[in-house]
Amino acid sequence: LWVSITVVSACIFLTRLAAPQPAHANPPFAYSYDPNQKRWDMSNGVVHAAFDLDGNGHFSLIQFDDTGSNVWSAPLLTTSSPISLQFGATAYGAATAFRLVNQYVDNPNLATQRQVVLLQDLNGTVQIELDLEMYLNQPVLRHHLTITNIGFNKQSVEALDLLPYAFAAPA
Repeated sequence: LWVSITVVSACIFLTRLAAPQPAHANPPFAYSYDPNQKRWDMSNGVVHAAFDLDGNGHFSLIQFDDTGSNVWSAPLLTTSSPISLQFGATAYGAATAFRLVNQYVDNPNLATQRQVVLLQDLNGTVQIELDLEMYLNQPVLRHHLTITNIGFNKQSVEALDLLPYAFAAPA
């Protein structure tokens, strides 16, 4: 009887160790959206990024920082945006006015959190899905664009800036 209880207890203990554990009460990811300011803040506990859609409809990076004292922000009087492409004859970027169609947070897996922002240009030509991803314990912000032609003309991407951000020189 004692051997049986010991074996059963050991099996329960090993099963508990091998079973997936629920997420922490305070997960390292902290993503928020302020609908009044149209501002997104996202952090994975290692780095933080903030974006906004200003009153003119320009989508931009406010700042990227680590948990120390390092802060990277756009140069004075310059907008830094993850969007920089030419679709047909039209350039889309920091100076383009967009309207917010939708936004939500996605968790593709336990080690990744994604902020999805769906924007449409005011001319109704394109919709741009912007995915901003952070990874558990990694000082990384990955962005991914999906461009959908919602206009009537057949067009293609003519140019794309893969590293469109502009940062101010350190003081």
